[in-house]
Amino acid sequence: MKLKFDILVVGGGPAGCAFALGLINLNPQLRILILERGDYLRPRVGETLPPQCRVLLERLGIWEEFLLGNHLPAFGSLSSWGSEHAVSQEFLTSVERNGWHLDRNRFDRFLADQVRERGVELWENSTFQEANHLETGGWILVSEGKEIQCQILVDATGRSAGISRLAGANVLLFDRLVGTMAILESGSQLNRDTLVEAAAEGWWYSALLPDQKMAAAFFTDANQVKLLEIQNSEGWVNQLQTAPLTQARLSGLFQPENLHLRTWPAQSQRSDQVIGRDWLAVGDAAAAFDPLSSQGIFFALRSGLMGAFAAIDLLEGGETAQSACQKYSFSQLEQFMGYWEVKRDFYAMEQRWADRPFWRLRQGKIALSPTDKLILQPASHKKCLFFSPTDLGYLRNSYPGGATAAEFMAALRKIRPDLPPGHALEGLQMLVEDGFATQNIPELQS
Repeated sequence: MKLKFDILVVGGGPAGCAFALGLINLNPQLRILILERGDYLRPRVGETLPPQCRVLLERLGIWEEFLLGNHLPAFGSLSSWGSEHAVSQEFLTSVERNGWHLDRNRFDRFLADQVRERGVELWENSTFQEANHLETGGWILVSEGKEIQCQILVDATGRSAGISRLAGANVLLFDRLVGTMAILESGSQLNRDTLVEAAAEGWWYSALLPDQKMAAAFFTDANQVKLLEIQNSEGWVNQLQTAPLTQARLSGLFQPENLHLRTWPAQSQRSDQVIGRDWLAVGDAAAAFDPLSSQGIFFALRSGLMGAFAAIDLLEGGETAQSACQKYSFSQLEQFMGYWEVKRDFYAMEQRWADRPFWRLRQGKIALSPTDKLILQPASHKKCLFFSPTDLGYLRNSYPGGATAAEFMAALRKIRPDLPPGHALEGLQMLVEDGFATQNIPELQS
């Protein structure tokens, strides 16, 4: 028996649930199914909800219900960045004077319950084993032995962007940041501020959680995790000793032999396509931000809500659908580019360890000249930053003997009109840093 839905959402996190809530508010008659691979019991990353999320929760129609959850208020953050001293950054400029420290499992379960109460079907412990795109439009998926047909397929799978990849999108990575976290018993600690502290090999994050718990995480690049043995308690504690403020905060909260560490990807990334005539991506599947921005859950809710409007237009078809594709694509790209500029400037503020591998890659200094000649190396299994394998293949075929940075940028403009010139040059420099290209600097003429 084939089950038919108007919309099928793969992923029941904040983005997927916000999309479904926004959509059902726009058209209560739509049949919507969410496939959630978990059961909201496994620990989830992302613990702070910024004040501006109130507007989104109100638009989704769940603000009053959210308040009943008694989440722990968050009044601001302390940041030791560019200096050994901690600077307080409070939420006083926001209409809503505080954010919230979340129990992510409880928050995500709350969103799932709100979705179900509004008539949306949500299957837990469910994913799909097969997905087929119909020539006439729409999709047929096989999930747990059941065939499901839908008009619109929504990718809310997070950083894996599984549906987007099936639809032909490429996921572009912009760094290789990962986080390694421990959940500790916080006892009666009264300081509710989030603490961010830069260190020689990366940076630390710590924040109180409900039920007298604390999240503490160290962020660095993936290759450094192995080199510094961060996934082992000894390596994690060794890095903690390089961050005096975080070390003092965590003092007495754990024994190294009892640490339970979890490592997860935290890189900045975006999909080069986020919407088609019968699919779209929301949340991290569309674009994922550095945890330093504290925008992860906010963006998930916002993109879910924006995606709901786009889906309504896709169902209309014709010129309305075409316009929706253009507007949604532009809005997602614009938001990511704005985020990237702020992120780059913020990382560049930290100059104390500018020669260390982690910080050297984040200084935002363009050393590559447009006249420098680059020779691309043969393809490898390693995934490059800024560009897709298709982009690199095109550049290799266009200039097998190499070319100047300016010539490569001109070639990129033909296939990647979405890429600003400064971003393209930064990407070419990263190819050199990562060993995907060699750089030959022209000799000065006497």
